[in-house]
Amino acid sequence: MFYSRSLQSGMLESTKKNSGPLDSFDIEAINANVAGDSGVVVVTYAAKGKAADGTGISGKYRISGNFVRDHGKWMLMSAHATRLPDDQ
Repeated sequence: MFYSRSLQSGMLESTKKNSGPLDSFDIEAINANVAGDSGVVVVTYAAKGKAADGTGISGKYRISGNFVRDHGKWMLMSAHATRLPDDQ
């Protein structure tokens, strides 16, 4: 799992960059799996704040990203985010 740290940090930075002003961003769980030149990262986090357009986004989320290593650099191929029900 040598490469999992770079996968995790890249995905979290992308998530933070695409949000508006956040009051808090608390990571609850991170899981990264790497097999050869591909990897999957799943993050569960709680956020309080607003999206870039001003819409409220407070709640708990699970995001996943699929990565491929191309010429030694990890590239995000696809990502998905789901807001979790309030009771989870």
